[in-house]
Amino acid sequence: MTILQVMNSFFYILIYPYVINTVGVDHYGLFVFATSIATYFMVFINFGFDMHAAKLVSLKQEDSQLHASLLSSVTVAKLVLEALAIIVFVLIVLNVEFLRSNALLFFLCFANTLSCIFLPTWYFHGLQKMKVLTLIQLSFKLLSLPLIYFSIKGEGDIAIYTAIVVFTNVLSSSVSFAVAVKMSGVALKWPVFSDLRTLLHEVQPFFWSTATNTFKQKSVEIIIGSFFGMKELAIYDLANKIFSVPSLLASNINAALFPIMVKKAKKNVVSKVIRIEFFVGLLCILSVVVGGYWVVDLV
Repeated sequence: MTILQVMNSFFYILIYPYVINTVGVDHYGLFVFATSIATYFMVFINFGFDMHAAKLVSLKQEDSQLHASLLSSVTVAKLVLEALAIIVFVLIVLNVEFLRSNALLFFLCFANTLSCIFLPTWYFHGLQKMKVLTLIQLSFKLLSLPLIYFSIKGEGDIAIYTAIVVFTNVLSSSVSFAVAVKMSGVALKWPVFSDLRTLLHEVQPFFWSTATNTFKQKSVEIIIGSFFGMKELAIYDLANKIFSVPSLLASNINAALFPIMVKKAKKNVVSKVIRIEFFVGLLCILSVVVGGYWVVDLV
């Protein structure tokens, strides 16, 4: 799972030199800026479902009825949140001159929120079958490579690049959702409104935790883009991409152990995991210190 996710993250570093040299640093920085704003809405639409629903699935991995019920409830709840997000986003774009002047790019990036609706990461996580999801996402990214290389010809093509990225994400999410429904083996039914309200109440703590962390990370990108320029934002984005590859080594330990720890958490195991992650974290930092310069130079 770690190898596949590292390859998945490495995908954007792979195409980075071609894209940034073709569309230009400033245009690419604008894409990163628009993506950062869209991420706020993606967190709102995900609303902490991934952690809570993964926990429920991991506790009852053989309960197909529960799986189908969660697939229905989470998807419909996200559709409702998507509708609210669209209204807010349109109002913001109409009232902010900078966003309005680049409306096409910002709306294309916002369209990526559709991938949140149909991406059942929590389902595969709870079943401990993240490899299936990662293979689907990686396959679609690799298929998009020819489209990117043959479609992007100049600075005016940043919108085309954005459309390809968003379309790939939405399509891979839709396929993942179809696979999840097939794996559950039970037909989906329209959920009861009271169940949706209960679900939204239960996942609120997870939402605030995720929202706080995302706000901290993405606000840095918004500040850099607003006060220093899109070129500087593009450079910062490259640094984040390079950092994300080794950092997956640490984060995947948690992802792999989560379903098991939900069932039977042991203090000595948690302590051991923390010690291992501490040394893995140091290894990640060391890899960036030693190899970071050469990676940036190569790109």
